[in-house]
Amino acid sequence: MLYVAGILSPDGGRRVVCTESIENYQCHICLGERCFIVPGYLVPDPIPHLYWSAVVLATDHHIVKYIRGINDPGHPDGVMFRGYLHRLKHGDVGERASFRRFAGGVFLP
Repeated sequence: MLYVAGILSPDGGRRVVCTESIENYQCHICLGERCFIVPGYLVPDPIPHLYWSAVVLATDHHIVKYIRGINDPGHPDGVMFRGYLHRLKHGDVGERASFRRFAGGVFLP
């Protein structure tokens, strides 16, 4: 089983990374990025094609939930968060913006 995380870049872009161990995420994070590990969400390895959209949607949901919970306009990562929310609203997050094509999916237990 793989752990799922979303990594936000300073410009508000997001990529989804899956690893076997939580400690392995440090290899995927560059300077100025934030890692959001989706708690209690594991996916099989390899990830079935039908689950890809669900994994991306779960990651976006977790990141948005975290950002909305902060509610601090002076947060040091506020520019990154606002950029991500703007891109999410306009369908420009990630390389392919796969959440726009999400028409339902399977959330794993």
